[in-house]
Amino acid sequence: MTSDCSHRKQGSCLVCPSRDDSIFAELSTKHLEELDKSKVTNLYRKGQVLFQQDSPALGVFCVLDGQVKVLKNSEDGKETITRLATSGDVLGLRGVLTESNHPATAKVMQDSNICFIDRRFFKDLIQKSPEAANSLIMRLVKEMTKLEEHAEEMNTKTVKQRLIQLLLSFCQTYGMRKAGEVFIDLKITRAEMASMIGTTPETVIRILSEMDSSGIIRQDGKKIFVPSMDQLAEESGVQI
Repeated sequence: MTSDCSHRKQGSCLVCPSRDDSIFAELSTKHLEELDKSKVTNLYRKGQVLFQQDSPALGVFCVLDGQVKVLKNSEDGKETITRLATSGDVLGLRGVLTESNHPATAKVMQDSNICFIDRRFFKDLIQKSPEAANSLIMRLVKEMTKLEEHAEEMNTKTVKQRLIQLLLSFCQTYGMRKAGEVFIDLKITRAEMASMIGTTPETVIRILSEMDSSGIIRQDGKKIFVPSMDQLAEESGVQI
């Protein structure tokens, strides 16, 4: 965990706005109070690192608000974004549960409030709370399913189809309705989008420009607006 983050006192876990979206949603009041006493909330600035790939897993990080990207570095130095995390997401689970080093790096994309939970407390909480254990299992299954679907998409879909699928997932997770359009409220570069679908930034820029010209999406600088998610899905034959 980086040492240059700012400590910020937050309210109780019992009234946390992101708890319902996390693995702690079903915790009893007693266990929530224990969690509240154990966790530490910090304000991380854009670009700060929560943990590095191959570093010891000292605990898990629960995103209160903000956005975090998870990066995987290959042996040849290539960096691939494997996941984007937002409110309610918990990072560092694999390393803590398997008592191994972190398999990836987590970097903050924008100023974010994030709670840190020590690994010993977390594992003890999971053992004594069936509700938390069940939520954890369901979350892990969901993440495994996403990884399998992503692998299938990489093998069977064109770059354009993969890009459209990515935009649709952004709409569902980060979308905000504005004047009849869906604004993707996510600070992500074209290079980062390319990393997520296995192509080049130039290809992403070209395809987005083509879709912008045909009215499937609307670009305003780096911002992306989607007039119709159904029309965007129909463009590639994907389902939403």
